[in-house]
Amino acid sequence: SRVLTSPEYLVGPQQIEISQPPPWITHTDIRMEVFEDVRRQGPLSIMDDDLTERVGASLLRQPWVAKVRQVKKEYPSKIKADLIYRQPVCMVEVPGGVMPVDVEGTLLPKDDFAPVEAAK
Repeated sequence: SRVLTSPEYLVGPQQIEISQPPPWITHTDIRMEVFEDVRRQGPLSIMDDDLTERVGASLLRQPWVAKVRQVKKEYPSKIKADLIYRQPVCMVEVPGGVMPVDVEGTLLPKDDFAPVEAAK
């Protein structure tokens, strides 16, 4: 128990590495959101058999993530994820403002766009 809870097995948000987010993702911290989501089930340990599946599922729930190519664990305490991100292609006018969407019509987080950017 003492060995399995040592720092080289436990994963924190800094030990989650994701593909470099594109420049249009400015206000969303995908790593922290995924860490908080997966952590609800308890501490993250690279010794957990289903950790990569849980992290991958959480990544797919992120609106900016279009596809998860791979999630892998490494020793000491690291998770690496290879991602494909959604790209905004237009803004759709809705009551109260505009919403960014990707080529498939997926709504993206509007908070990542300043009003000036959204107007462009």
